[in-house]
Amino acid sequence: MSPDLLLWLAFALKIIVTTAFVVACSLITERAGALVGALVVTLPASAGPAYVLLAMDYDAYFIAAAAIGGLVMAAVNTVFCLVYAAAAQRHGIVASFAAAFTTWIVLALLAGSLIWTFVNVIMLSLVTFGLCVPLAARFSHDTTPRGKHCWYDVLVRALLVLTLVAAVGGLSGKVGPVLSGSLALFPIALSSTGLILHRRIGGPATAAVMANAIPASAGFATGLALLHLTAVLMGTAAALCLTLLVSVGWNMALWGMRRRRATPGRPIVADRDPA
Repeated sequence: MSPDLLLWLAFALKIIVTTAFVVACSLITERAGALVGALVVTLPASAGPAYVLLAMDYDAYFIAAAAIGGLVMAAVNTVFCLVYAAAAQRHGIVASFAAAFTTWIVLALLAGSLIWTFVNVIMLSLVTFGLCVPLAARFSHDTTPRGKHCWYDVLVRALLVLTLVAAVGGLSGKVGPVLSGSLALFPIALSSTGLILHRRIGGPATAAVMANAIPASAGFATGLALLHLTAVLMGTAAALCLTLLVSVGWNMALWGMRRRRATPGRPIVADRDPA
């Protein structure tokens, strides 16, 4: 497969998958709440196909190295969610997105200028999640109001995501190699979800989705760490499947823990026959 064809295929696949995924996620969030929406949006629906396409053209050593880059950007995306959640408490969609995007691009450029080893990136992940998870906890409990739907609503959402993905992808080829590499890993699903939901359900409810996405993202980060460690030992196909299983399993475990925490305790009744 030629490099040009691979790039176009990856770009087209990213647009299609991300658009369908984000529109579905926004609808799920409005019906099931911020936690479920966050668990869905943090699944590797767009990053996963990108790694699969890389695996089709490169060897296991390249995929293992790419996992380190993914871990770095996972940490940066976590800060993006925290900044958006904090800004959305008092500000509108433009100010919230501008604050989050500015923070993201500064951190992405800084991260891209450094040389990362597996040990360093694990330390970065531990520090980032260790700080962001408790800081975001106070934003994660807002209830999600249910908006009214029009016949054209899904079409408008799809066009919005298509525009954003195309803009980021088109800009990547014109801003130099460092910024292009950063934009390639821009959190499209998270930012598109924020743009859609902020207008419909308000800032605090959208902030709750972003805040819940932070602990959920730790599952994908764990999967990437395992991808780095197992790509050469197990082969890329098995290692990628393991990454997906870890990410899905982590989110299911978070959902189960939150559900048990929210369910009131049931009284223990003695198993005896009435006298």
